[in-house]
Amino acid sequence: MLQSCIGLGERPFQEIIDHPVPLDMRILKAMRRSSLGLDVYMWLCRLSLAITRVPRLVRHRARAAVS
Repeated sequence: MLQSCIGLGERPFQEIIDHPVPLDMRILKAMRRSSLGLDVYMWLCRLSLAITRVPRLVRHRARAAVS
């Protein structure tokens, strides 16, 4: 079996440590078979944190109203 690894330089590693993004492990577990779903969920978490610097819930209806 092939193994994968990612090497990070000091700067990207420190950025991750200094600015963590809170994720709900229940959602990650429920979506573990959907790589697209995981990508979208993590992107939305990062986006909501970047906008407000405070985690917030993004509901489907709110997203649909913006579209």
